[in-house]
Amino acid sequence: MDNITRSCMKQTGSQNVFIHNGSRYMIEMNPKTYADGSIRGTIQRFSATGAVGKGSAFMIAGNGKVTKGIGLAALAGGPGVNTAVRKGRFTLQKFEYNGLNPSTGRRGAIIYVDMGNRHPDPLKKLTWGYNSQGNVAPGDFNGFFTKVGKPQVFEYEIKGRTAREEKESKHAAIGRAIRKGW
Repeated sequence: MDNITRSCMKQTGSQNVFIHNGSRYMIEMNPKTYADGSIRGTIQRFSATGAVGKGSAFMIAGNGKVTKGIGLAALAGGPGVNTAVRKGRFTLQKFEYNGLNPSTGRRGAIIYVDMGNRHPDPLKKLTWGYNSQGNVAPGDFNGFFTKVGKPQVFEYEIKGRTAREEKESKHAAIGRAIRKGW
């Protein structure tokens, strides 16, 4: 808890207020003593007006490891649930476009398809993917595509906590994999 208090003081000048992902939070410790040596309490988020909202629980195990509590593991400076690196996987498959490309008038463009999200439509009649620069490429009906080579699996670090941030980190990883020329 001493590391957390020092980090709070460094960030905000207060012993129990810290900033995590752009939001301010306040820590309130439970005064009760637990047999396992753990420290428990609540973390409350400040609103834009400065009012404190509903709290969520935190717990620091007797060995000092943060086992629950938003942003506390990073403040404690040690391993904890909030510092774990999450990994994701995706499989890319090259496809050759057999239809006539309206912008070039040629056939044979290569499209890279995320096999976990090949069809953007509910009827699964369209295929979409990424061009050679890693940007989203317009799709077409499945019949216009032929597989080229074998699919390849890639692993990436999932950044962020929201679905949007996770999707953006996957999209960026797909772009990097394509630009590296796998």
